[in-house]
Amino acid sequence: MHAKEYRSLIWVLILGLAPATALARTPKKANKSTTSDSGVEAGKTPAPVGGAESEASQSSVQQPAVEAPTLMSPAPDSSAPVAQPPAPVGPSPLESGPTALKGKWNPTFYGFVEFDTMHDSTQSFANGCPGYFLIARPGTYAGDHGRTIFDGRSSRFGFKLAAPEADGMKATAVLEMDFGGNQLPTNYGANPNGISETATYGNPLMRIRHAAIKVESAYVDVLAGQYWQLFGWAPLFLPVTVQIPGFPGVPYGRNLQFRLSHVFRTQPIGVEVAVAAARPPQRNSESPDAQGGVRMFLGGWKGAFALGATGGAFLEMPASIGVSGAYRRLKVSEFTAAPARQNGIYVGGISIDAFLPVIPSSLDHKANALNLTANYTNGRGIADLYTPGTMGGAGFPALPNPDALSPAPTWPQDIDNGLVTYDTGGVIHAIQWQTFFVGGQYYLPPSGRVWIAANYGYAKSANIASYSLAPAQIVTKYTLWDAVAYVNVTGPVNVAGEFAHMTDTYGDGQLAKNDRFMLSGYYTFY
Repeated sequence: MHAKEYRSLIWVLILGLAPATALARTPKKANKSTTSDSGVEAGKTPAPVGGAESEASQSSVQQPAVEAPTLMSPAPDSSAPVAQPPAPVGPSPLESGPTALKGKWNPTFYGFVEFDTMHDSTQSFANGCPGYFLIARPGTYAGDHGRTIFDGRSSRFGFKLAAPEADGMKATAVLEMDFGGNQLPTNYGANPNGISETATYGNPLMRIRHAAIKVESAYVDVLAGQYWQLFGWAPLFLPVTVQIPGFPGVPYGRNLQFRLSHVFRTQPIGVEVAVAAARPPQRNSESPDAQGGVRMFLGGWKGAFALGATGGAFLEMPASIGVSGAYRRLKVSEFTAAPARQNGIYVGGISIDAFLPVIPSSLDHKANALNLTANYTNGRGIADLYTPGTMGGAGFPALPNPDALSPAPTWPQDIDNGLVTYDTGGVIHAIQWQTFFVGGQYYLPPSGRVWIAANYGYAKSANIASYSLAPAQIVTKYTLWDAVAYVNVTGPVNVAGEFAHMTDTYGDGQLAKNDRFMLSGYYTFY
């Protein structure tokens, strides 16, 4: 190699090492920031998982330029303090993403994970809610064979929002969902009009349980949206049971509504009054469902009880009695193949509910608590207030066909089954129901973390068998009794078991029975 080439190579090495040498001579500033366990400086928002910058990190403030890395690392500055790495505590995957943002509307995320197992002595039910579905008759295949189900579709989550109080008013909202949405029937994949059993339980549909806003003031509270129906004052008087409501004897349901209410907190007796315009059971009736209620309570006589089927939430409620009612007008198309007018009918019902803390208790001291709940209802054309299922299986008879036409004429039905029916003469009739339910709960000492319950209910119709409906396809009476036990394993985890015996009395006198063993586990969060 020539001398000129040597000189060129030396200049290249000198120029290449110059930046690194200058950087090594630059003293490092001490790092005085505090570093969290996730490696993010305090006061800064980390980027979301995946490497993309968060909106919080995209500031308009000009950032200092950062020199490109060089091939040679600078010599460490011994005068600068060295940040000590955090003590190893194991992986923290929940701390590696964006920091949580707490809103001014006090958002609360709540719900529970539920796992249900059940065995029925018949093949009558598809989940943990018996409702008013008919028990298969003895002597049939479904009535003589059993069924075992594992189900997680009752798991639930929701959001609650509470805005800061302003102008003397407090505004809140709730949005709650579960996985009990309407699915195609289970036909084991036999045709496109149904789904497989695997899809039924492993790929459920989400549905809205509650979606409502509420504005409270010193004068009146306003609620708008889907929420517990006022008829029956749910959920205050629901019994303790592992089975999912509803079941025979208890009014149960949620509905879209506009409600006005006010609580008079006087002593010793307080009063709550409420009126509501709810979604009508028949949209062609052209008028909303009218509901109203009065609830009286003794403020100094209280009892704590598990609210709902999970046992994850407790409510401390005073001794109470509630009276509520529903009044509605139905307008059903006349009973012909080509109707030209409507037949109107006014229907309604009343519900009386009670909660009695026989041995008073509180949320802090539940041990030895004993509570009783009871309900009585009577009404006509209100079967939709006892969901799910069609009460009694009431439908409509076939149209008369004196000329033996083929195909036979059909009536264009414009109302749900179970509310009213026609006789063969074309006269409309409302289906009447009377129900009764009583239940008790006892919380064992010393801690109240184990509690037991027993319930009995029935529903009976005095006129469903009086019209032109097939007696072997309608039920005139339901009965249910059960025994329940709950154990709080730890904090949010509960396990529960139940045995329930149900009987349906068909229109021809045939009794259909089902025995259910149910075991469930719950993890409640909020």
